[in-house]
Amino acid sequence: EITNRSENSVTLPPLFVNIGTAAPTDADKMGYTLNASYHRKGKFKTIGSAKFRAGGFPFYSQPSPFVVKEGPIEWGAVKNQFFVTLVTPEQPATQIIARGVEFPGPTVNGQPPIGVTADLEFNLPTLAPGDVYVLALDYYAGPKDYDILTELDLRQDDVMQLGWFMFFDDFAIVSFVAKGLLALLSAIQGFAGNWGITIM
Repeated sequence: EITNRSENSVTLPPLFVNIGTAAPTDADKMGYTLNASYHRKGKFKTIGSAKFRAGGFPFYSQPSPFVVKEGPIEWGAVKNQFFVTLVTPEQPATQIIARGVEFPGPTVNGQPPIGVTADLEFNLPTLAPGDVYVLALDYYAGPKDYDILTELDLRQDDVMQLGWFMFFDDFAIVSFVAKGLLALLSAIQGFAGNWGITIM
């Protein structure tokens, strides 16, 4: 909440809200599921951690210092294979800015482990004397639990990337089958009470 207590109008500078930082995991050394994610105009998009590592095939590329995607950004997230932090603003953000973060640990292909952090940028209004501006946000940090994420309003369950296929962020047929299988397995697990039995 920002209140203009002066006698003059005040033009507020842009405000940046950090979503969080997603760390690399041993189970996903190449960072295939490690990315910044966002929704823009109802479409799910990702900024992969590979953008922040040198290399590539068939053409070698230098790591990007940051990646900017213009809004309106309905929500933003950073995630790895198991966990996600997710920010959903009441009003869409102007853009999302993602950056790589070096982590300690054994090198992968001669490079340190790279995580991902991201910020949402908000353009703030000019406040007249006595005006109040409130930036309202919903924040989730925790496991990529499909049942929890589906309870959110703006398809935040897309961070599960159940529809991922080749170069598509959301391949409809794969998504439909994957979500159906997950619902079936969740129902069996609820009855059996054990994921080991459910998977067998």
